[in-house]
Amino acid sequence: MTKINTIAAALILCLGGSVAVAPVAYAAEKCPIEKRKSKAVGQSASKKVQRSFEAYTEGNLDEAISILLEANAKSDFDKAYIARMLGNFYAEKGQMATATKYLKSAVDADILGGVDHAQTLRLYADLLIGEKKFKESIPMYYK
Repeated sequence: MTKINTIAAALILCLGGSVAVAPVAYAAEKCPIEKRKSKAVGQSASKKVQRSFEAYTEGNLDEAISILLEANAKSDFDKAYIARMLGNFYAEKGQMATATKYLKSAVDADILGGVDHAQTLRLYADLLIGEKKFKESIPMYYK
C-alpha cells in the first residue's frame, strides 16, 4: 500500500511539475474548471501508463516514452491522458515542438479532470510562449 501511495504521489509531482503545481492548483480551486470530474485511465491503457511511469521514475525517459507510444488507448479520456504524459515527458527531454503537439491534443480533447486540465493548459501555454506564439498562448491562461 505504501508503494502505491508513493507511486501515486510521485506521478502527481512528475506530471504537474513542481513549479507549476501550487499556483495552478490554487487557481483551479476558485475556477469552474475544478467542477470537472477526474476519471481513472481504462484498464488496457493503465498497464502501459504504470509501466511508463515506473521507467520514468527509474530515470529511463526514452523507455517511458516508448511504452506510451505503444499504448492502444481506446477512450478519448485515455488518449488525452497519455497525450498529456507524453507532452510532459517530451518537455522534460527538451523536445518542445513534440511536447507542444501532444499537449495540444490533450487540451483539445477537453476531457481531463479539473487540476489535470488546468496544469496541461498552463504547460501548453508556457511552451507556446517559449516558441513566441503569443497570440495562441495568452488565451490558454484564461480557460
